[in-house]
Amino acid sequence: MRVFGDGAGFSRDGGFSGNRGSRADQFRRNRRAGETVRGKLLGFEASGLAWVRIEGQELLARVNANAQPGQIMRFLIVSLTPDIILKELPQDGGASSSRSLGALAGALSANKEAFEALLARSEFAQAGDLSPNIPLRRPPFLRWLAGNTEALRLYREIREACREASALLAPAGLGRYHYLPWILPRASGFEALIRRTRPSPKESKSGSRRAPILWDVRCRFSLPDMGRVSLSILFSKSKARYKIALERPQAAGLFPELVKDLRLGKSRLDLELLGAGPLSRDDESDLLSLALMRTRQRFTGVNLQV
Repeated sequence: MRVFGDGAGFSRDGGFSGNRGSRADQFRRNRRAGETVRGKLLGFEASGLAWVRIEGQELLARVNANAQPGQIMRFLIVSLTPDIILKELPQDGGASSSRSLGALAGALSANKEAFEALLARSEFAQAGDLSPNIPLRRPPFLRWLAGNTEALRLYREIREACREASALLAPAGLGRYHYLPWILPRASGFEALIRRTRPSPKESKSGSRRAPILWDVRCRFSLPDMGRVSLSILFSKSKARYKIALERPQAAGLFPELVKDLRLGKSRLDLELLGAGPLSRDDESDLLSLALMRTRQRFTGVNLQV
């Protein structure tokens, strides 16, 4: 098990103490990526690492050097497979009215799960004649939402958490976080990080001094025949080039067929697939958890040209 603060951590045997496999499996069954856990700082080693008790397990981890033995610390579950990876979170400041990044991740995870369960049984999700025009898909979704009190409550809480998360991520150059359950037919859990950018002068083919605006979009969602999907797109006007990674890479040929008729208003989307493959370790985590790990790093985007 690795605990990420400023570096990696490990237990006495390099993983969970005791019966590593069964305890790791138990941890995975009880938790999900995006949730937060608490641990108690037991003491420091001469190496500068510290023993922390999390879920009854004593782990050796790199934590804030100013932390004190006995202090309760918070960690974000970044991923559970193939490795259990936790990231140390800053302590909540009592004077701030905003939720911490870890608290937002946990709230979003729980609310999205409950909302998706309601949405899956809705007439909106089961309709077979949804418009391929993306802007026209939102009104029927909002009509369903207006008639479902519990779904509306959950959606408002999700939207507020997205706004709070974006306010924390945008200053770090990570873009804005969005939850878009209406945007793609049959997709569930659709989330996106959207960042406005420009190509370098060498990449720009416009010949003008001012390069065109690009939209760098990272998406995560699930589709029935493809499983978990990770999508990286660069938009320029109505043109888009994208790379896709799938839980079931053998089904990659189905995705271009699914999106071939999508439109943005009057403009048909000009989509070009640049590559497809299996999910990487990062692709298995939700976007917000990955963004939390990179709040101190510059978001460089995918290596695509439009």
